[in-house]
Amino acid sequence: MMRIVALVCCLLLLPCLYSDEVHLSDGRVLSGEIISNPKDGKLKFKVIVGSMSMVMDIPRHKIVKLTEGKTKDQLALAKVEQDRKDLGAKPSADQVWDLALKLKELKQTLLFKQYARDVVAIDAKHEDANKALGHVLHDGKWMTVRDMHIAK
Repeated sequence: MMRIVALVCCLLLLPCLYSDEVHLSDGRVLSGEIISNPKDGKLKFKVIVGSMSMVMDIPRHKIVKLTEGKTKDQLALAKVEQDRKDLGAKPSADQVWDLALKLKELKQTLLFKQYARDVVAIDAKHEDANKALGHVLHDGKWMTVRDMHIAK
């Protein structure tokens, strides 16, 4: 089970390994890796989501700004991950929850949910983590809405 959790975390963190950002004229901001940056023509940009990667050709006229290197949010995310490693093998539920809240502030929804699941694995009665996962309290036990309907 722990190996699966570790694998999922690694797959979710792959975008953090790449630290370039492309700000597009339509307002989107893409995080990934600049593969080639010709002065004219198209920028080749590699985007990774989960375990999937895609190389995009972005016309230069659609690029508003290029940010090479780690952004403020990427540095903050790396700090949260380092703090998690520093907690060691037996962190308390509250310690992991504090890190989860930082991920929520960074709008890292998938990692926030993973950390919330980790909190519940440590302390099944942790109210805030259970609520974040959409669990409900039924007969003194936290469960999914589906499980609650089955229990009724």
